[in-house]
Amino acid sequence: EKEEAYKVHSSYGKFLGMTMRDYGPAADYCHAAAQIRSSMGLKDEEYAGLVYSTALYFYFGKQNEKAIDAYGEVMDFYSLHKEDEAARKNMALCHEGIAKAYFALRDFGMSIRHYQEALRYYEQEAASDLKYPQLMTYIARCGRYMQDYDTAISYYERALAIYQELGMVDEYSSVATDLNH
Repeated sequence: EKEEAYKVHSSYGKFLGMTMRDYGPAADYCHAAAQIRSSMGLKDEEYAGLVYSTALYFYFGKQNEKAIDAYGEVMDFYSLHKEDEAARKNMALCHEGIAKAYFALRDFGMSIRHYQEALRYYEQEAASDLKYPQLMTYIARCGRYMQDYDTAISYYERALAIYQELGMVDEYSSVATDLNH
């Protein structure tokens, strides 16, 4: 009975989110599916994936406080598996999601804090990932909105150096334009 309820909630949540773009109910169904899975004693990667989908759907539906809570729930799961590189990457993705939600709420200080947590993963384990300079650009934008121009300039310059080194002209131009405004 629970297995069937789990499958129905999970499938319908994904349908609502991915096909209908009805994000609030999609988040609710995905979260319910995750809770059913947890009640079955299956607090595993699939559970974490459902809660992550919940967070994304809340974010897309502009329910940023709920998105932050759901990302926190995912991070609670992955914090138990920090020895696993995939878990650390998923934690970084959650920090980025939380940062975006705080940015949408115009809490740029909290946004920077979580972008920096995500950035720490990429500095230590994935500096060649293109997400690395993107996160620097996001931090720079937050700094600019806070009128903390020293932070903004520092992160813009770091991102520019990486884009220049990689020969990524479009990204370099975009960040350079951002820096000059």
